[in-house]
Amino acid sequence: MATLLYIHGFLSSPLSFKAQQTAQWLAVNHPEIEFLCPQLTPYPADAQKLLESAIEGRLPGSVYLMGSSLGGFWATWLAEKYNLRAILINPAVRPQDFMPAYLEVDLKSYHTDDSYRLSAHHIDEIIAVDVPVVRPNNYWLLV
Repeated sequence: MATLLYIHGFLSSPLSFKAQQTAQWLAVNHPEIEFLCPQLTPYPADAQKLLESAIEGRLPGSVYLMGSSLGGFWATWLAEKYNLRAILINPAVRPQDFMPAYLEVDLKSYHTDDSYRLSAHHIDEIIAVDVPVVRPNNYWLLV
C-alpha cells in the first residue's frame, strides 16, 4: 500500500485545514493510499525521530511526502535522506534563521492544548538536518 505522509507546520497539527482537506480528498478519490499525519512537536530531535520511524516502518513500500511550512523543511530532509518524492507547500527555508524569535518564550499549539518552550540547542538540532537539495526532480513546489 502506498502512503502519503503529510507533515504539518510549526505549532500546527493533524487538525489543520490543509491536513484535513488532504485526508478527506484521499479518502474519496484514492482510498488505496494510506494517509498519515503524525502530531509533531516543535522540538527538532523529537520530530526527527518520529518522522524517521514513520518512514522506515513503511519502506521499501511507496512513500510520498507532503509538507507545509516547517513541514516542507522536514519533507525536504526526508526526501533527500530516503530519495522520496515530495510536495512542498510554502516550505520553510533555513528555519534556523527565524527560530531565535521563538526562543525562551511560551508557545502554544494552534489546535491543541500543548505548550512548548524552545532553547538555543533546538536551533543546533535544526541546523543538523538542514540538507542541500541534490535531487530537484523529486519535488513539486507550491508557493
